[in-house]
Amino acid sequence: MADILLVHPPIYKTTRFGDQDPKEPLGILYLAAVLRKNGYSVDIMDADMFGLSANQTAEIIKMKKFKILGFSVTQRALPTIKTIVNLVTNKDKNFHLCFGGITPTLSPRSLFDAIDQLDSIVLGEGEDTLLELVERIFEKKTLAKIKGLAYRKKNGLLYFNKPREKISNLDSIPFPARDLLLHSMKRIGYACFFSSRGCYGSCTFCSQNSFNRINVGSCWRGRSPENVVDELEYLNKTFGVSVIKFQDDELFGPGQAGIDRVIGISDLIIKRGLKLHLMALCRADDIREDVVIKMKKAGFERLLVGMETLDDYTLKKFNKQVSSGQIKEAIRKLKKLEISVFPAAILFNPYSTLDSILKDIEFLEKIKSYGTDIHKALKVHDGASLQKMLENEKKIIHNNVMDGYHDYYVDKDVAKAYMAIKIIFVEWIDIINKNRHWVINGIKNKKSLAGREEYEKLLKKLTDIYANFTKESIIWIKNGEINEEKIKGETYKIRERVDKYLGFLDSKIKFFDKLRVPDSKYRYFTFNEEDKFFVMDIGSSKIKEISEVDYDILQHFDYLEDNNIIKILSSKYKKSKIVESINKIKKIEDDGFFYNFCKTDKLKLISADTMSRKIYKILTNNNPKNILKEEYRWHND
Repeated sequence: MADILLVHPPIYKTTRFGDQDPKEPLGILYLAAVLRKNGYSVDIMDADMFGLSANQTAEIIKMKKFKILGFSVTQRALPTIKTIVNLVTNKDKNFHLCFGGITPTLSPRSLFDAIDQLDSIVLGEGEDTLLELVERIFEKKTLAKIKGLAYRKKNGLLYFNKPREKISNLDSIPFPARDLLLHSMKRIGYACFFSSRGCYGSCTFCSQNSFNRINVGSCWRGRSPENVVDELEYLNKTFGVSVIKFQDDELFGPGQAGIDRVIGISDLIIKRGLKLHLMALCRADDIREDVVIKMKKAGFERLLVGMETLDDYTLKKFNKQVSSGQIKEAIRKLKKLEISVFPAAILFNPYSTLDSILKDIEFLEKIKSYGTDIHKALKVHDGASLQKMLENEKKIIHNNVMDGYHDYYVDKDVAKAYMAIKIIFVEWIDIINKNRHWVINGIKNKKSLAGREEYEKLLKKLTDIYANFTKESIIWIKNGEINEEKIKGETYKIRERVDKYLGFLDSKIKFFDKLRVPDSKYRYFTFNEEDKFFVMDIGSSKIKEISEVDYDILQHFDYLEDNNIIKILSSKYKKSKIVESINKIKKIEDDGFFYNFCKTDKLKLISADTMSRKIYKILTNNNPKNILKEEYRWHND
């Protein structure tokens, strides 16, 4: 029995296997590390990483024993979380239910109203607040004086305690628990990492910015270079990790001290001889050539730059505090130094015009990098500063936090352009990426970012023609020249590239089906409760009780060959026992217990003719809805 069960819930109610990279949920892994350091037993369950459904997640939770159940909550997962909570709770609920994360922090009353079983919410940074909450629950003391906590008493009344101070010394926090690193690495090939918290910017659209301002203290805090590189070295030498993605909201931090910290990190990586491939996020006004040269020597290969848009009016509305000229210059410098640039653009937003979108696309074409998907629209999170601005401008359409992000009004022509390119992505590219995700992850799972040339070239050609169609659509709308034959011709060009993209992925299916590497091949989930061990076949939801040696083998079975498994476990078990167990698992596999998701059906996509007719209908609609809705579920989920 664990004292605390921390759950990273599935985004979708139905079973699926990752439309996104299954990264480690560092938030709850930090919480687990702090709780364990203070003597509490913690069980971690990442249902989203393994693609469990709501029902499967609930079934496993019901088999476990714990005193506190904590959920890491995102807005996308709220409907699923509510389903899970309803399935695992009843009138005799004997555990404390706690939520944490950006959405519950910014919308606590909405979540208390929507989920009757919810006992408390950790507001803002969680380590100290959750630890104190756990201590008081175990000591059966009042929750009244826990800073940073909102809670519900048995009489149903809600109480909001004083905000908690931020942790000023991030070096004092233990490294995050890495329980899930093995499972994440075998699918995406890199580890996630935080060297700092917060951002010194104050962008109005950023929910993370609003979240960071809940706690008292500096909005940006950085770990020392020594502490950062100690963990990088630990990951590299203990787990063999060489590709690492910094998840910092803003790597550099403010002023010269922030620059000096990055230089210090780079110097220490070089001094210790670590051979790493690093990715990070930064602001355009952070970029200095001398610093980037040092970073490149240390292994930084790709930088995501917060571009958003080159429209200066919109940049001011977003409170970016940088100009379009600064953004262009930063990207020019990175290109000159041969750093892979990932420009984070938001082409469709409340202030977009056809001219601003066209300007942004032409710039992205020029630098030969589109960064984020150009069909995506800005999401307006509940509690973000932009929400209030749009309310004052009468541009917002409020949604309950359980139902999705807030919608907003835009120019009708912008809405038409958005819907025309969105339908291509939803009806073609989304479906391919959803059904061939395991092939894509397998291709991308390389030691170096430079090792994906074939895939990335093909994807770039598809993106190029897709971006060109977006540009052409805008020009057609601007000039009032919506020609059905032109639309059909451009749609056929895109479909040709789509077919080549899908054909390339399908050509790799047989290759990956023969291997257990580099991507996880079978869909199963292992878990234990006290001295009992279990495995669930995710395809059928069937659960089998297994032995401890079976359990240990299954941590490696779907991606390592037999000899490697024997080598890893030889210090714990006799070789004969390992071999016996491997053969037993293979027999279960032969009986069809482990669903092999590499065996993929042929995809049926709508025809180019049907697509062109849909687009023509959108572009010629004289009375379109001027509402931008950024859907966050698969269209057929």
